[in-house]
Amino acid sequence: MPSFEGGVDELAPEESGAEKIAPQENAAVVEEQKGLLNRIRELVNSKVQESKFPTKEGLGYESTMGIYGGKLATDESGKMVYDTRGLWSRIDQWGDRILRTFDEHHARDPIRMAWRHPMQFIKSLPFLADSKRYRGTPEQTMENVKRFGLEDMYGAHPWGVEVKNPDIFKQSIGLQDIFRQDLIKSPILDKIDRFKAEGEAVKYMRHLHDTAGGIAEGNAYSFLFTEHASDGGVGKPALVIPTEVYNPDKNISEIEQKSTDLLDFLASVGMEEWRRSQAESDREAQWESVNKALCVALENYGDTRVIQMVESYVKRGRLTLPGDTEALDFEKSKTYTQSRKVFALHNTQRLTATATASTELRRRIIESCESYLTGAKGESAEEADNG
Repeated sequence: MPSFEGGVDELAPEESGAEKIAPQENAAVVEEQKGLLNRIRELVNSKVQESKFPTKEGLGYESTMGIYGGKLATDESGKMVYDTRGLWSRIDQWGDRILRTFDEHHARDPIRMAWRHPMQFIKSLPFLADSKRYRGTPEQTMENVKRFGLEDMYGAHPWGVEVKNPDIFKQSIGLQDIFRQDLIKSPILDKIDRFKAEGEAVKYMRHLHDTAGGIAEGNAYSFLFTEHASDGGVGKPALVIPTEVYNPDKNISEIEQKSTDLLDFLASVGMEEWRRSQAESDREAQWESVNKALCVALENYGDTRVIQMVESYVKRGRLTLPGDTEALDFEKSKTYTQSRKVFALHNTQRLTATATASTELRRRIIESCESYLTGAKGESAEEADNG
């Protein structure tokens, strides 16, 4: 989804080409640029987020979960349809594929790469490179529907994809909304333990991985709970319309797909929990809450091979996040740090990532993976001794 968050407001004066302007003038210039950038971002997002999840009708609160790549519409026979025919839907599908090119990878030393491997460098440039995953066609979405066993929820439609039972969309609770209960302030969400809901969602992801393969979008907004009880319990998880696909031309292995999905999930819930924890005055207390969210995800996923690969990915710079170069053993040149900020724009939006938290979140994910793997290794050794 095209987005313009996380750009000018993160540039230091000496990095933004404004070093010859007086400090007060420079601040005014940056503030003006920031305001313009936010206005452009809000305009684009207002166009590509054509619908929101219709919980207002069924549960009484406004969901934070947007519908992208299409809009929810009603056809002439009264069916709810994910309609992908509009201009902005097509722009979003096109922009999503371009912006995702650098979600997973940003060259450590682009200048050296250009010097030593010019053709490889050229092929990595925007509009020439292709992303590892992207928003697919309605036909590809329906292939996902069948693969994930969601035929009772979604079906083929001339406009895009039919939502077979609109009441499910109106009555279901999204994981992202559960994490944002403090913003929504719904009594229905107040009763739900977000960590238990998170655990159920990641167990569902593991089930899909084991039975059907990668889902290509592992964020908090990908998961719904179609059942919920008055005591706050949630169950019967499902995917929001599974529009994302792994690029078939990239030959992405099964374990890479699983690791990419799980890393998405860790980054997404980590950022959500970090935002919530800002009410804490003590910095370490803020991050303890994030640690809990990460541990819940890893313990409920429980595949050591995938978690090992996630740890390796994070150490090598995946995902591309804003302002996180201090956590990486990469060069700190201005070219690298500035280009990474640009290439992080898509993840800034889809993960609600901020430069303030990205460096520490990367460290915490690595530490959580290491802690889980150390514990799993110890349990295996103990089992071997007992055997």
